[in-house]
Amino acid sequence: MKDGTKIEEEKAVADAHPYGLRPFSRSQYINKFKTLTEGIISQKESKRFLKIVQNLKSLKAKDVKNLNIQVMPKLKKNKSDKTGIF
Repeated sequence: MKDGTKIEEEKAVADAHPYGLRPFSRSQYINKFKTLTEGIISQKESKRFLKIVQNLKSLKAKDVKNLNIQVMPKLKKNKSDKTGIF
């Protein structure tokens, strides 16, 4: 604050966390995923991913790679990014 006082507060968990004030239901998490990925991944890719992720208990080790999502081709860079750490 301008007078030098500090407001210090900490939340143990987010409101949407299972132990938060307003825990999300599965449908709310799915909706959040769809909202955050809109325009980044296709609807087909979204459905594919959501189907896999909702069956994690039965997922085989060889199928873990399918948890990666593919962004829309128009968003992929043609050249490698030289600003990485390697």
